[in-house]
Amino acid sequence: MDFEALALDFDGTLASSNGVHTEARQQAYMMMAEEDPRFGEVSDEIHGMAYLYGSHPEEINAWILAQAGIIESASDVENPQVREVVSLKNEVYRKIIAAGLDPQPGAIEFVRRVFVRRAGKVAIVSTAYPNEVYPYLRRHKIDKYFPDSRLVLRGHPDVANLKPAPDAYQASMDILNVRKPENLLVIEDSAEGIESAKRAGATVVAVATTRSVDALLDLEGHQQPDAILRD
Repeated sequence: MDFEALALDFDGTLASSNGVHTEARQQAYMMMAEEDPRFGEVSDEIHGMAYLYGSHPEEINAWILAQAGIIESASDVENPQVREVVSLKNEVYRKIIAAGLDPQPGAIEFVRRVFVRRAGKVAIVSTAYPNEVYPYLRRHKIDKYFPDSRLVLRGHPDVANLKPAPDAYQASMDILNVRKPENLLVIEDSAEGIESAKRAGATVVAVATTRSVDALLDLEGHQQPDAILRD
């Protein structure tokens, strides 16, 4: 296929950040344990599995707190305790990444090669906050490829619903002037991100950075990618 444009996820696709998110979350939970010991009793296994149960912090932490018996339901993403631990985790995360996130192997070279052939036709589509993405782009000297107009991040005015809703990838199609949805090539690593892109009608390649190839092959419905790459 001759694709019109390319959209890249950030966490786990461009940036090797999943381990950093887990580290920040565990630190936040230990801080919360000073008021409620149950936060400190959440196992490393639960923290390690949490990214499988959501595409943004509220979903992930609601699932953890439900597993720990701190809240009743993993769907209660508006719970005050969820909001508090997410806010604290984000604060810790920003301090950790002040020195900059590392890229996924090959990611920076890939971006530079893509821009030789598709200058101005590449966007980043992510539930990450702008202040998480900008330092990464500057550190790795690829910020010139991604002006604000080609960054569809958390808080974007045209994105009412986060992944797995299709809003973000639909917005990227408008930004990149994609005439046919299937002519947008999306690279994602998470089930929620794949679903978001597929529901928008895009062609999706999954990269096995946070899930194994076997786990990606087991995804069903809108979460089934069109192709899988190991890296």
